[in-house]
Amino acid sequence: MLMAYDERETGLTVEDRGSKLGLPQNQDAEANVLAAMLLSPEVVEEAQVELQPDDFYRPIHKTIYTAMVDMYNSRIPIDSISLIDYLRSINKLDAVGGEAYILELMGQTLSLVNWQHHAAIVRRDSMLRELIGATNEINALAYNAPTDTKEVVELAESKLLKVTAREVKSSYKTLTEFMVEAYNEAEEVCKAGGQAAGVPTGFPSLDRMLMGFREGQLII
Repeated sequence: MLMAYDERETGLTVEDRGSKLGLPQNQDAEANVLAAMLLSPEVVEEAQVELQPDDFYRPIHKTIYTAMVDMYNSRIPIDSISLIDYLRSINKLDAVGGEAYILELMGQTLSLVNWQHHAAIVRRDSMLRELIGATNEINALAYNAPTDTKEVVELAESKLLKVTAREVKSSYKTLTEFMVEAYNEAEEVCKAGGQAAGVPTGFPSLDRMLMGFREGQLII
């Protein structure tokens, strides 16, 4: 478990604390996510949306996760026997602890209950590790800063944005997506013939402009 240290009380610098505490990681959460993936194809599909191989801190967990994703994408059924066979075929079975560890994961039947929470823990710790790495690089840039500090600031910003990119990308849409939505809405307006397609407001002129109130809209 990670604990907070007061530098004034312990005399530890930020670097000392990092060395003492180690990088953020939760191997139990990682194992539970993998166990849930072994038990349910639906979890395999959903986990790929939430996690990437590098989110797993323990190397053997990263290998097992990558193997299951490859199996899923190749339409190979995922269970303990198939996973063991696949890992053996790519010469990775011994590296992940052999059959015993795969069967140990398979036995964690309660992992399905809270796998999404555990996946969030894995992703959180991965992001914290990325932030630590980025800040270490930024520290090095600052200590070795050239005369032009603007360049240093831009590099620092780019490193932090790279870390947070995954967290904000879901709020963006491509131009194609917006064009498809606009086309569908225009088609809907034409088919309605100027009549309210949603819930009428009671004001004909407003209905002509808004086409009535529709699901997902916020109109002030």
